[in-house]
Amino acid sequence: MMPMFVFVLGIAGAFATMSMNAVEDPILRIGWAEDEDSVPCQISVQCQTEGNVMCRHNDTGPLAYEKTGPTSCPVQLFKVGS
Repeated sequence: MMPMFVFVLGIAGAFATMSMNAVEDPILRIGWAEDEDSVPCQISVQCQTEGNVMCRHNDTGPLAYEKTGPTSCPVQLFKVGS
């Protein structure tokens, strides 16, 4: 009986350790960049909520932000995978 208890305790400990180390992925968001006429929130770009590199249209174009209104894009977003 004792070896079975040790086995079950080991498995439970492994699952507990795995769940403590789980890191949530950043949430994907559609970002919006200004167009060539500088009209805000016109070009959609796939972005995420966390990262190190700002989200841009075509990687070098205008910065993309999360849209909160028809022409209001104040929320900073990041490049997917950064």
